[in-house]
Amino acid sequence: MKTFTILDIISSRNAILHSKGMKVYEEVASSTAPCEDIVLDFNGICSLTTAFLHPAIGKLVTRNNGREQHIHIKNMDQEDIDTLVAEVIERAKSPEKRRIASEQVASLFED
Repeated sequence: MKTFTILDIISSRNAILHSKGMKVYEEVASSTAPCEDIVLDFNGICSLTTAFLHPAIGKLVTRNNGREQHIHIKNMDQEDIDTLVAEVIERAKSPEKRRIASEQVASLFED
């Protein structure tokens, strides 16, 4: 099982930006096969948002055909796992929820 240390990948203690989450996704996706067991180690991370987690974890769940059991999280507060990560996984497993969220975001930028 390969371990990916988030702090090493994003070079920041703040895991808040979507672009930083994409860096995590790209690193994991280019280094592993779909459904391969991995560990995401959040040691040293002090700030966390769903904007970061959607690409970092949500895209991995989608890549794994909705099977989150291959993604193991280490050094993250249980409360964040129970709320933020659970929300991200739920959305990743539901194409309808992803579509609705995308439409809501797009509507913010319409004239």
